[in-house]
Amino acid sequence: MVSVAFDEAIADRQLRTVYRIWTRLAARGRLPACDDMIFASLSRLPPPILLWAWMPCEGTFRFALDAQGAGLPSDRNLPGRPLEDLCSGERHDAMRRALMTVQLSERPAYAEFALSDGLDSVRKRTLLLPLSDATDDLSYVLMLVATVWPVDAAVQQRIDSCPDVRVHVLSQLSDEVAAAQWGDPQPEIDPAEFHSLLTII
Repeated sequence: MVSVAFDEAIADRQLRTVYRIWTRLAARGRLPACDDMIFASLSRLPPPILLWAWMPCEGTFRFALDAQGAGLPSDRNLPGRPLEDLCSGERHDAMRRALMTVQLSERPAYAEFALSDGLDSVRKRTLLLPLSDATDDLSYVLMLVATVWPVDAAVQQRIDSCPDVRVHVLSQLSDEVAAAQWGDPQPEIDPAEFHSLLTII
């Protein structure tokens, strides 16, 4: 079931549509599988939407997937690398808190935040979704990131690569409805309604 308040809080149309797809897959009464989400929607996202998957592992999160092949340095062997190897400072702390929130609650989370290097800032929106593997247990946290502004790619690239970036959380919200579904199967997804969601991404 879609949480109306959570759905309306997601300002980005593509992120909101992915959340709706997640809720329809979750209507089966279990966490959606990572493979199902990727097949259903994520390969259709436009390049400005970054998509990363993280695996909870031994007190940290390990990188699992970069669907667009963008947004993190390409000269690293990323799969299996811990979060601490890929970012530091306030960026690391903010990402770890967000990932932990979703891991512990097994609920989607949405936030709007700004990154600043002291000269300029970049505003972003992020949606985090809990996903499972074949065991039905939480195995991945999917992170989708959309940049709101600036249009200047050089400014965005400079801030994204800044090791000492400041993080300012503007708003954040957790889906209070989702966790009540696990183990409580809902009606099957209407195939026509599900297909209509896929076509608007």
